[in-house]
Amino acid sequence: MRGLVAALLALALVGCATNRDALQPVDAGGVVVHRPCPTPAAGPLPAQTLARRLGLGYQDASTHVLLADEVTRVRIWKDSDELSVGGRSVRLGDRTRRQGGSLIVPTTMVSYVQTQVGEQRSRLARPVRRSRPRTVRPAMVPPRLPEAKPVGNVRRKPVPVDPPRAQPAADPAWTPCGCERRWRWIVVHHSDDRRGNLARYDRIHRETNGWDECGYHFVIGNGTESGDGAVEIGSRWFKQKHGAHAKTPDNRFNDFGIGICLVGDFESDGPPTRGEMDALVRLCRWLMARYRIPLENVVGHCDCKATACPGRYFPWGELRARLGATAR
Repeated sequence: MRGLVAALLALALVGCATNRDALQPVDAGGVVVHRPCPTPAAGPLPAQTLARRLGLGYQDASTHVLLADEVTRVRIWKDSDELSVGGRSVRLGDRTRRQGGSLIVPTTMVSYVQTQVGEQRSRLARPVRRSRPRTVRPAMVPPRLPEAKPVGNVRRKPVPVDPPRAQPAADPAWTPCGCERRWRWIVVHHSDDRRGNLARYDRIHRETNGWDECGYHFVIGNGTESGDGAVEIGSRWFKQKHGAHAKTPDNRFNDFGIGICLVGDFESDGPPTRGEMDALVRLCRWLMARYRIPLENVVGHCDCKATACPGRYFPWGELRARLGATAR
């Protein structure tokens, strides 16, 4: 009898050790990864437990819970069937529910989150291929001709000249070549993460969403994987191609809306950097002037569909005040 009890205790200790090891991060070639759980979750889980299993931090907001680390963002809305991983929202049919002080995540959501977080970590472990910046040649300046002098006592009357109209400062690379689309909206997004650049979102949109290229037309960096305030131009803009960033039943914000994504999580971490806001204002001023887009058509992703993007900390008052001053 004593031998049987000892054997059962030994098996229990081995099982506990296996479960502990499954949650410990390991270093594989300099990249921190997490071993998968030995068995998939069998049934619903509290959100705190799911966060602990995935090695993510946990934060309870008023409308949702956030499971996050430096590169991964999972938002699970309360009393809803909606969640988002890395800024991509989906509805899975089964709703979350409250039980005591916990938010219970249904089995379908648990499986989806585990799969998506694992795939995202695998993608981010690969090196990002950086594209070389485009070199813009300076424009040729015509030589200045000497001013003609009046003959004799004849005085030349001054020619009235209209004051030059203030044109928004623009990067020459922003101007597309060939036929341009009849753009009507500017749609502002946040990336819903802390690090990123155009190359990363292009890869995610291709590998996860199955698209042919990045869904945004422009990405503005926050100083992590591109410069703070650096405006990166997507291939869609050079082609003057419709966006893939604000899907609606009539698809007008994709067909005629310019998608601009700022790197950052403005729902949980705070507002954009000063460099990002200055770059956004400069880009919007140029787009508004070139395509005659009114101020009221500069909108957020949240104005197109039910989403928190670009986040509650995005400074709409500042943006509209700065753009409104330019429009006047």
